[in-house]
Amino acid sequence: MYICVFGKDVYLSYSQVGIGVGKVKGNGNSISGTFYEGGGKTLDHETTGSFSFDLGVNGTLTASWTYDGDSSDDFTETRLSFSQPSTRQCARLADSGDAEGVWSSGSIAAWSICISGSKYTSSYTGLGGYEAGVTYENGLVLSGYYAQVDGKSRGQSLSFLLADGTLGNFYWQADFGDDLDFDDYGTKDEGYDIYNFKSQQEATDEACSRYEYVYEDQNSSASSVIFYIATLLLVQILLW
Repeated sequence: MYICVFGKDVYLSYSQVGIGVGKVKGNGNSISGTFYEGGGKTLDHETTGSFSFDLGVNGTLTASWTYDGDSSDDFTETRLSFSQPSTRQCARLADSGDAEGVWSSGSIAAWSICISGSKYTSSYTGLGGYEAGVTYENGLVLSGYYAQVDGKSRGQSLSFLLADGTLGNFYWQADFGDDLDFDDYGTKDEGYDIYNFKSQQEATDEACSRYEYVYEDQNSSASSVIFYIATLLLVQILLW
């Protein structure tokens, strides 16, 4: 976990799964705020919630983590370094703006993102894929699910507009509706990409929906598998 403090403002990121924004409280030994993770509305729980940290005299952080509408999880963290993490390491968000526009990075020539209210849609060329989900922090943070044209690559995504003007993106390969296991960090196909801004005008509805069919086809297939398994179990129960 990386934590940055700028005056009273706090930014953090953890395991390339989530990020958080908060405030320093009291004498400076406590912070609290809101965290965000990928997956959008595809999971059976919220992908946002609240956190609080208290710094002990021995340098450990006592943390409380609560998903919206769920019970809290308490744990401790040990400080590994006193060095200030970089903007990208701790996911320091931009002061204003949003993630809408066209972005590029390595194998993705153009990622077109369209925001409408609290939701977003997007398509990307190069690898070819579609992603959709919900927005937080007035469009600075995007939480969703992606599927690519190869029919194999799909998973959870968390994107965030950074203070240096780039777009950070955490991604984990995962089936639709599956929770991530933090213990899998470094063992699965997950990563952290940085995108550079290309254009605002080119993020048209047509560009953002270019590969929407891929998303719909893969999610329909996943739903069909779940339905088949449920039907098979019901038949077995009836025969039994």
